[in-house]
Amino acid sequence: MTTSCVLISLALVWFLPNHLIILSAQPPPFVYHNCSLGKATYIKPSAYYTNLNALLSSFTLDTVIDYGFYSSSFGESPNKVHAQGLCRGDVEPYSCRKCLNDAKTLLPKLCPNQKDAFGYYDFCTFQYSSRSLLGIYRFPEFSYSFNNPQDAEDADKYTSALNDLMRSLQTKAAAGDSSFKLAVGYKIADEVETVYGLAQCSPDLSRKDCKACLEKAISEIPNCCEDKIGGRVIKLSCNLRFEKVHFYYD
Repeated sequence: MTTSCVLISLALVWFLPNHLIILSAQPPPFVYHNCSLGKATYIKPSAYYTNLNALLSSFTLDTVIDYGFYSSSFGESPNKVHAQGLCRGDVEPYSCRKCLNDAKTLLPKLCPNQKDAFGYYDFCTFQYSSRSLLGIYRFPEFSYSFNNPQDAEDADKYTSALNDLMRSLQTKAAAGDSSFKLAVGYKIADEVETVYGLAQCSPDLSRKDCKACLEKAISEIPNCCEDKIGGRVIKLSCNLRFEKVHFYYD
């Protein structure tokens, strides 16, 4: 009886640490993900499944890329797969690749048969599709938004400062080049509150499409975040964020 108890205890000692290591190796959950952007599906095994795995396995291998945007394709039509990853423009290359590696690992597990999938982390977005992605302003009407539930102390002044800031960031981001379409900044609302903001487009977008994408995102702010000190609007080709605190890296 005693021997049995000892053996069980030893098994638990060895099992629990190993189990914890396995858990810690799993990618963190997305802030948001979507598996229903398109109706096309694939089966396993199939040419599309093989091409998707090949593309994902090599997606972030190019360590020369230091501007946070990855875009590649693999295979031949009709089973060609396209993928894009966009990191927040203030994030260091190592953290960018770590974020995208987590995303490319987790997204196929959450969307196991969908040809179109999208995932959002704080530091990056990642998507893949059977349709071309490069230079395409995808699904203009799609957006996902959420807020910081705390109300601004002076909602009128805060909202006015936020509107001015976002219009300025929209113009600056759209004027970016093929590596960066990013703008950050702040606007003083009153003596106790300052609003900080970030606006970013996928750098492969045209200036016109970037501006249009951010215009749609800005128009969502009253719906998700009216009178709030913070909020985010996530679209497939652009995103914006604002907070009362300095949240981005200079």
